[in-house]
Amino acid sequence: MVIEGSNDNIEWDIIDENRECEYLNNPFATHLFKISNDIEISYQFIRLRQVGPNFKGVHNLKFKQ
Repeated sequence: MVIEGSNDNIEWDIIDENRECEYLNNPFATHLFKISNDIEISYQFIRLRQVGPNFKGVHNLKFKQ
């Protein structure tokens, strides 16, 4: 997964990236990630983008409220 920030919703900066994270490899999993980018930029828009298949080999990312 990649976390990106933008101020115009057109160009996006990568804020942080995690690949093959086993912490999320089960239903109802939660995990707190520390952002490794120390650049202190404020963004108007934040998005989370899945960049590969999950541990089941599919491109699904689910959120539950």
